[in-house]
Amino acid sequence: MIIGSGEEELKLLRLIARLKLEDCVILMKYKTNIFNYLSNSALFVLTSEWEDPGFVLIEAAICNKLILSSNVKNGPIEFIDNENCGVLFEKNNYEDFEKKFLYSLHAGENIMIKKKISAKIKAKKYTIFSHYLQLAEYLKN
Repeated sequence: MIIGSGEEELKLLRLIARLKLEDCVILMKYKTNIFNYLSNSALFVLTSEWEDPGFVLIEAAICNKLILSSNVKNGPIEFIDNENCGVLFEKNNYEDFEKKFLYSLHAGENIMIKKKISAKIKAKKYTIFSHYLQLAEYLKN
């Protein structure tokens, strides 16, 4: 399932048709709330060319989803943290994407649980309470 839209949508539709994947791939327009879809997924995949600051990664982590993301700056690289909190693939490298996608689906459960827990812990840094504590400390000094 692919949720959202963008300048590559028509190209993606043609690729799905050419590969005869219409029965396997679902395209949906932008949704304001994707949590029902995310909670029923096995994996969260981010293929962005850029992402700043990566709120979708934080949302996926809070939903306890394994994250597979392109290694773009300003978000994914910092959040994934040397693959402690998910799996990174080289941007625009389809072979690396396939390799990391299959790894994400078939790696040992202990490895993936550690990544999910690390991502959830890291996501706590982005809560309102965490920001309040940082601001309070700043004002105290």
